[in-house]
Amino acid sequence: MRQLRWWDVRLAIITSALVLAGYIGIVEGYNALHISTTLIRRATTAAQLGYGVLALVALGAILRRHRVAGPLLEFWGSMFTATTIVVPSVRGDGPVSSGLRAGVITALVVAALIWLWRANQRLPSNHPSRRAVQRTTVESLHRSS
Repeated sequence: MRQLRWWDVRLAIITSALVLAGYIGIVEGYNALHISTTLIRRATTAAQLGYGVLALVALGAILRRHRVAGPLLEFWGSMFTATTIVVPSVRGDGPVSSGLRAGVITALVVAALIWLWRANQRLPSNHPSRRAVQRTTVESLHRSS
């Protein structure tokens, strides 16, 4: 059995968080579509649906190791945090201070996910592509013949 590497653990944490955020955003946004009567509630609902879909798109980019994965993850994080700050006061679930507290906690979670993703971009020192490769020069070609 192969040893579990930190790269795998970090990727599992990122995947779990983005799947959960995608599910919550899409389900809560879809459910709120039916009760959204004002413009601000519709905008909040659209933001929830947006960060839900964007979480899954960012996850796809991360799993494919696409070059837009980082910017997508950062954009998702900012949208997720902003929506978390606004939703409690828009829906009447609590005062603005509760939204700000939720926003700070969300920002810390998003920062941790971005940090984990960036840590996975660095190659370990024993990775095969990091090993010193002898450069081919004209002199080494002449020596080998």
